Amino acid sequence: MLSASLAGGVLVVAGLPLAFALTRRVLSAMVLAPLVSALLATVAVVAMLAVGGSLWVWLAVVSTLQAVLAVVLLRAGMAPVEHATTADALWLTIPLLPPAATAIGPPIGWDAHSIWWFHAGYFTRGGEVARQAMSEPGLAFSHPDYPPLPSAPVAVVWQVFGAADFHVARAVSATITLSAIVLLAFAVRRVLGFAPPVAARLAGVLVALATWATDPATVTAGYSDALWAAAFVAGALPMLLGQPARPVDAGLLAVAALSKNEAFLAVVMLAVLLTVLRRPARWWLPWLPVAAGGSWALLSRMVGATSDLQAGGRFAELLTLDPAVWQRLAPTVRAIWAVVGNVVTVAVVVALLGTLALRGRRRRLGLSGDGWLWCVAAGYALLLVLAYLISPHDIDWHLGTSVARVSLPLVLLACASCAIWAGVALRRAPHTSGAEAKAEADAGTAQPVDAPAGR
Repeated sequence: MLSASLAGGVLVVAGLPLAFALTRRVLSAMVLAPLVSALLATVAVVAMLAVGGSLWVWLAVVSTLQAVLAVVLLRAGMAPVEHATTADALWLTIPLLPPAATAIGPPIGWDAHSIWWFHAGYFTRGGEVARQAMSEPGLAFSHPDYPPLPSAPVAVVWQVFGAADFHVARAVSATITLSAIVLLAFAVRRVLGFAPPVAARLAGVLVALATWATDPATVTAGYSDALWAAAFVAGALPMLLGQPARPVDAGLLAVAALSKNEAFLAVVMLAVLLTVLRRPARWWLPWLPVAAGGSWALLSRMVGATSDLQAGGRFAELLTLDPAVWQRLAPTVRAIWAVVGNVVTVAVVVALLGTLALRGRRRRLGLSGDGWLWCVAAGYALLLVLAYLISPHDIDWHLGTSVARVSLPLVLLACASCAIWAGVALRRAPHTSGAEAKAEADAGTAQPVDAPAGR
């Protein structure tokens, strides 16, 4: 227990300088610091694989770069992050600690050992050993092409502690996952900055608690699904809802893109959607995480790592309408709907009622149409279905072992939609004249210019 606690402390301390430079708030920086540490560890691992050498050497280089960047940002005089006060940090973090207590359980998760902690083990051995392991056909079961962010901080902490302790590994994985989940609560609080603070904080906590909705045993067990889902939704929400994109948002999307292959595809889809349809002022910002994930994909191919979809994926059969592929569609849709159906149904009803009654108020509050969230949800659902269609594995086994975990982004997006409509409903002008009320009603009957078609 002591080693596990110290491991979490190492992540907070290691990423605190840059986290504080980005937030200018101590408690908020402590929440962000584990993800900053994970990103820095990932940069060190990628550099080690690309150039070679010891992980220690690249950690020293990355730590130096962090210090320089933190000084530059501090001297730039950035304003503190809004809606991330000490009160916000406490209200948004403390309620999430009880479910996170599962992190003290035994480190026995299959994916944690066979993928993420296994990767961490060969990362600690240096660039040459890691490249050899990634290209070894006999180790293909461990998905060596998977992005390194869930494994890199484990490798770093094992370097510090000098031993491959799996209780420590679980503590590291749980700490970075909890950091992403709390930042999801912060993102909802930020988007609902116009609502009463108590309501906005409660909404943030409830959306974050939904991370445990589909497969609670895996959230803090060393798996990457909850980590990337929470980071992805947290980074996407402000951009989708028309708020100015911040470096922290791009950082959260980078965490997602560097955590799992399907997460990278989701980040690419989001960047295309924002660039083509929304055309934000900082259109290039969502593409930085795409560049990060794409760099890993290129490097892993150069090293010789392959995936199960590369080795046995049925792409040609999908395009030629082979019945052996398309007969997998019905069980796939049923399995996904069994996980997300109830939540999505409620969220759709809330969204329709909100659109009918509150669309004018929503526009006056500066929020983009709710259809943006549903476009992302629909796009990810399509990617998910296609992945199961072309999978080389038995469909019943594949669905049974993964669908509850990989459907989590759909649940979080649906819950976020409900939370935002609730915040809009609770936000009332203290003295609304009859003319203002009529204008709001009239605006509610007009199609928003920034909403996707059909919403």
